[in-house]
Amino acid sequence: VLYFKNVKDSTYTINAVCTKVLIEGCDNLKLHINKKIMTGMIEVWRTSNIVLHVATSLHTGVFDLCDKVDLHMKEKGDFYSVVWAGVKDLNINFLDAGEHNLKTGFTQMKELYPDINDRTSQFIIRDLGGKITSEKIIRLENGYPTTEREKKIFDEQQKKAAQATEEQLRQMLKFSGPAFEKDMANMVKASNPKLNIKKKKVPRNSPCPCGSTLS
Repeated sequence: VLYFKNVKDSTYTINAVCTKVLIEGCDNLKLHINKKIMTGMIEVWRTSNIVLHVATSLHTGVFDLCDKVDLHMKEKGDFYSVVWAGVKDLNINFLDAGEHNLKTGFTQMKELYPDINDRTSQFIIRDLGGKITSEKIIRLENGYPTTEREKKIFDEQQKKAAQATEEQLRQMLKFSGPAFEKDMANMVKASNPKLNIKKKKVPRNSPCPCGSTLS
């Protein structure tokens, strides 16, 4: 692990494989990272005016409470994500794909999300369909981090799955006898109260919905 703490006005070139890069409390620091980072992680916090030249895969960059961060990726294909909070000025540049460069920071996000906090509100930057995009991170009831976009997709998938399950159970009840229908209805109601399965009442002397010809 490479750990830079309270370093000022310095430039370092890393030409050896490391596990992780940690940077804390530095000012005017420039790093050239030319070899593989085993975890693909770079963490920077409480630092100002840092420039990172990365020529290897960056799976997760974490930038917290920084004044200015300039991240220069040699190849766009090596970039996966950056999670940040409280960064005033964040620039992500791709040497091989300058059209995808991104300039963001707390001021820009404040315009989109007026209620955010400069110390606790988190954002994630990823390549979404070929566009480098910064999204606000939200927390589900169980604490799991996600975004509004991902939550909407998940909710839609859950709704479709519930509808498919309901329709399948309706078909099973339709072609089953009364005793099975009653047992299944009770079981479904107990396991998932949100499903709205109503028992269809067959009028007296009407044909059985199961198709039986017995009277």
